[in-house]
Amino acid sequence: DPTGSHRPGLGPAHRPVRGGRPLVSALHRLLRCLRAQRLGHRPGGADPLRRLAGADHRLAEAPWRRTNAYDFQDANLWKDLNSKFVLLLYRDYRATGDRSLVEAGWPAVQAALDYLKGFDRDGDGLPENDGLPDQTYDTWPMRGASAYCGGLWMAALEAAVEMARLVGDGTAARRYADWLTQAQASYEARLWNGRYYDYDTDGSHHDSLMADQLAGQWYADLCGLPPIVPDDHVRSALEAIYRANVLSFAGGQMGAVNGTRPDGSVDRSADQAEEVWTGVTYGLAAWRTAWGVYHVTYETGGLWFRTPEAWDEQGRFRASMYMRPGAIWAMEWVLSGGGPSLNTP
Repeated sequence: DPTGSHRPGLGPAHRPVRGGRPLVSALHRLLRCLRAQRLGHRPGGADPLRRLAGADHRLAEAPWRRTNAYDFQDANLWKDLNSKFVLLLYRDYRATGDRSLVEAGWPAVQAALDYLKGFDRDGDGLPENDGLPDQTYDTWPMRGASAYCGGLWMAALEAAVEMARLVGDGTAARRYADWLTQAQASYEARLWNGRYYDYDTDGSHHDSLMADQLAGQWYADLCGLPPIVPDDHVRSALEAIYRANVLSFAGGQMGAVNGTRPDGSVDRSADQAEEVWTGVTYGLAAWRTAWGVYHVTYETGGLWFRTPEAWDEQGRFRASMYMRPGAIWAMEWVLSGGGPSLNTP
């Protein structure tokens, strides 16, 4: 692009967590190629351009030459990328049955988890967010333990236990199982408030109700992993999300707003808190808790051709043709019987 406004590159590594289902369904060979490229760029890989064990945000600018070319936030400090890297690798194995993916990726899985464990500064088993937008919601800060990053961490540990067993690494399987047990106890004690999981432990809006708070459980279910939180807590949180973030927002006709306050109002602490993210709402719809986004996208908003990342209550949208809305394929996967049975009604 002679104007410099569009740079060649590979998209962010975190978006396929929601939006990568089409790749799993139809493009297995491409999926394996992309995973192999990411593994090769990890420390210890065949071509290790990455020197830190934090998962790359994107292969990005000048593909395969300048990794992690994302300067809006320091993605090396993000608390969700490493968990998502582990979960994506396990998802790809479950979808393809290709055990070589796990064998090739196992050193990178261990490096990623060990790196993220280093952010557990208080020793409670959960990585601490730093009061920055240090995760995919990159304008919405989290401080202390958080429902979003903590849940993904626990799901990643479950996936790591299974992968350790596949490669015959009993020591690692026991280590990650111990980490998981501690993390689950802390997660319940510090974040569960009786109805849903708090947004975080130490932020000014710590008790906000996040639509994506169960991202880790969602992915555990999708990968056929054991529950990371009690089933009754999942049902209670989903009911709270449906009532507050869906039905009480824009007449229940615009999908699940990302954040609400305990009084039912929209969380206005960050612009992304007051947006609807299509990929998140499609994920909730796969759990049969939200449905308004379908009607907004296909009947009201006319956004089916260039489906955007997000819109707000006024109908303003951004980031058209975004990857995360590919989460709608999770609905097809579950309804067609290809996915695991969900733990919630």
